[in-house]
Amino acid sequence: MKRTLLRYIGLALAGVLALACSESTTVHGTTGSDGDELEADVETFPDGDGETDLWEWENIAPDADAEPDFEPELEPDPEPEEELETEVPPDSACLAMVDTSRVFEPLPDEGDTQIHPYALFDGGRVWLAASLPDRGGSGRFDTVLTKLGCDGAALIAPFVVNTAPEVNNIDPVLAVNDSTLMVFWQGDNGLGPANMDIYVRRFDREGNALDANDWTLEPARQGQTVTGNLMMPAIAVDPASGGFVLAALWGIDAAPGFQAFLQRFDAEGNPLGDGIDGCLAPESSQASPTATVDASGVTHAAWSESDNAAPDDERVKRTWLGADSETPASPVTVCPQGVCGTPFLAAGAAEADGVYLAVSVLDGSQADIEVRPVASSAAQDEAVLTLGAGRGYDHTPIVAAEEGGGAAIWYRLVQGIRSEVWIQRFVREGQALRAAGDARRLNETAAPGYFQPTLVHIEKQVYLAVWAEGTSPAFRLKARFVDFEE
Repeated sequence: MKRTLLRYIGLALAGVLALACSESTTVHGTTGSDGDELEADVETFPDGDGETDLWEWENIAPDADAEPDFEPELEPDPEPEEELETEVPPDSACLAMVDTSRVFEPLPDEGDTQIHPYALFDGGRVWLAASLPDRGGSGRFDTVLTKLGCDGAALIAPFVVNTAPEVNNIDPVLAVNDSTLMVFWQGDNGLGPANMDIYVRRFDREGNALDANDWTLEPARQGQTVTGNLMMPAIAVDPASGGFVLAALWGIDAAPGFQAFLQRFDAEGNPLGDGIDGCLAPESSQASPTATVDASGVTHAAWSESDNAAPDDERVKRTWLGADSETPASPVTVCPQGVCGTPFLAAGAAEADGVYLAVSVLDGSQADIEVRPVASSAAQDEAVLTLGAGRGYDHTPIVAAEEGGGAAIWYRLVQGIRSEVWIQRFVREGQALRAAGDARRLNETAAPGYFQPTLVHIEKQVYLAVWAEGTSPAFRLKARFVDFEE
């Protein structure tokens, strides 16, 4: 949905070939490996300050002239080995430390323009990655990582993950198993046309670097290595094997726009085999890839897709891939009767907990959030839970799973890019989903709706939400622990 959902600008691609799939979003990049120009539907969105930021949001609020009302409804870098606390309470004490009464800053000592948060709970503490301005003043962004206690205080001081010089580093994502913390992000070296790469660096669970420097992912496809044309990483851990699965976009000669692919990694974070096409759609472009792995080892993936000739007609496709398979199932079209995008997947720790897919669905001048359970089948699950329900323009959902349900966080557009941050818990009853309690608003002042928030389940009915808040360029990360039992 070109005019409604999150879009990236400054994309660059190139690629190789794949099997054709049946259905079809548009993105124009730079050139493919054969020198031909790749297409990507690029938009800029004014934020009211007269300048174009990294990404900006088009003013599409129905009441664009209305004044927003923001009354909250709820209350040289240090090395990662430098721990600020030596005595850490045991993991079981996490909930006793949580303070749900306040919004706090997870990066209080860092400068402004804190964006692209991504949080991960490792069973005892919270890892938080974000994009922050380069401390050297270059105008580029660094990927910064910190470890927080369940009281929100830093256990490991924020440190810069990336090491490659002169790269603009954005959109970090995290995944962890019993021994390895994987950090992926998107980097732009500015040397087009092959300027976009996915960067990787590995750490142990104490924050000690396992890689002396970051490295670029170089997936193979039909005998060719794809570099300089990769973006939008999303990462998940496989609870069955301890390995990892990456969903991302690459540029290929067989299609003029981005296409989704999967890459497996072993438990130590080493790539396994070739990259796997999600589903090649030469007449279309794909965006917003997402993936999760259920307790049985099945990978679930989704992306948004639109026909290059009709980029406004955006749909979400989903597929799945068995643990021993190299070929994903034929994709299923999500919300086939409507325009939808920005998918996000999450799976519970136990097989019975299920897999959940959240999307934003356009309904005239409004948009709602839909959450549905998905399975390893082509059956269209009718157990769809609608959040927002016509209350505004809701977009960019993130979902997290718990035993027997989960929670979703999303933006509600107010004016321009200014948005509210909402959260809602849901429970699963058989095959149906039901909202548990009322939705809660989290932000205190305007949140910029083009920087994706993050949500992570802690324990029981406690979640941690992190988002950017404020006006450009003074964006600062805000966080809140939410206990739905309260």
